[in-house]
Amino acid sequence: MNLSKKRLIELADYINGYAFKPAQLGKDGLPVIRIEQLKNPKAIDDHYDGVLPEHNIIDNGDLIFSWSASLFLDIWCHGKSALNQHLFKVVPKPGIDKHFLKYLIEYNLPKLTNAAHGSTMQHITRKELHAFFVEVPEDEVVQKKIARVITSINDLIRLYESKLAKQQRIKTGLMQDLLTKGIDEQGNIRSEATHEFKDSPLGRIPVEWDVTSIEKASLDVVDCPHTTPKFTNDGVLVARTFNIKNGRFQDTKASYVSESEYQTRTTRLEPQAGDIIFTREAPVGEAFVIPTGMKICLGQRVMLIRPNASEYIGEFLVTFIYSNAAKSIFDQICAGTTNPHLNVKEVRDFKFPKPPTKEQERILDAIKGINHQISSLEIKLSKSQRIKKGLMQDLLSGQKDISQLDLDKLISNLSV
Repeated sequence: MNLSKKRLIELADYINGYAFKPAQLGKDGLPVIRIEQLKNPKAIDDHYDGVLPEHNIIDNGDLIFSWSASLFLDIWCHGKSALNQHLFKVVPKPGIDKHFLKYLIEYNLPKLTNAAHGSTMQHITRKELHAFFVEVPEDEVVQKKIARVITSINDLIRLYESKLAKQQRIKTGLMQDLLTKGIDEQGNIRSEATHEFKDSPLGRIPVEWDVTSIEKASLDVVDCPHTTPKFTNDGVLVARTFNIKNGRFQDTKASYVSESEYQTRTTRLEPQAGDIIFTREAPVGEAFVIPTGMKICLGQRVMLIRPNASEYIGEFLVTFIYSNAAKSIFDQICAGTTNPHLNVKEVRDFKFPKPPTKEQERILDAIKGINHQISSLEIKLSKSQRIKKGLMQDLLSGQKDISQLDLDKLISNLSV
């Protein structure tokens, strides 16, 4: 398979949009497309009813390149419009497939960005396009197949993103019902039409429930040492705010301390399985339950909460911490502050619902089901994104002999 080394400027004409003056804009005529409208076509603010050069008008199927500040490409599909400056209308030369060119530029954007002008507002000019070389298959049919492979993996990624967003919406609604109505002994979510409810500081709740605070529930609360840990390359894990997200500890950027430093930082209460580590600052309201076998100490801006295991299940309290009701409580406490944070007293005063322990278990079982579906989709999405990264490298870098790849089979395997 023959590849040609070409400058990006040789593959297309890059036509800058029109420099509109404020006085030229109004409510009639062609919608004016700026970077904001390219990202969100519904956000049309201005129109132009004058005469424009044909090359400054875009229509469905045109390839647009945002070359200033926000660097990205899109194929326009929202009707005839007027293109504003800071956007290129990209018109491929004969023998260059439009979709292939889009993916080729996207793949090379990081390198183009490094070569671009401006440290605070990056932009790409024709100078960079003239100086930047790429490897291009001479056969346009091959270009089209490469584009179809990447389009197929993009479609798969969008499918998983859509399914994931749907499941997350379902989970939000389910959590709202479970944390305000609960599940009765027959496995049904309660309603006021069939069950008794009562007023509480958290709103209407089942009569079987109580509302308590962390302090009244006699839960141990320990603030982190107010000193920076002495980090080491290995040893005992440290819980830092950026490691805690969506109820999990993420160890992609794990930090460690020595055993002696760990002993120094855990004199008040040594973290153990079942304890909750909670972020009280930057950001407020992330939490996870320490799993069995994890040895960890508190970093800065986190707190440890030890549930009473006979009455409170740590996972239930963490689930409530991520609820809309808890978020509203945190927002009220932090309102008007430039550095949102909670102090120990505010955490001790934090109110949460207390269903019977058996019902806490039923609620958690219901949430685990949808969490499993979400985790499965997250794994599939992550795998698809890794596949895309590898395919982009293989198909667009010019470093791999793509004649050895069965592009038709790739398209078939990736088709949604």
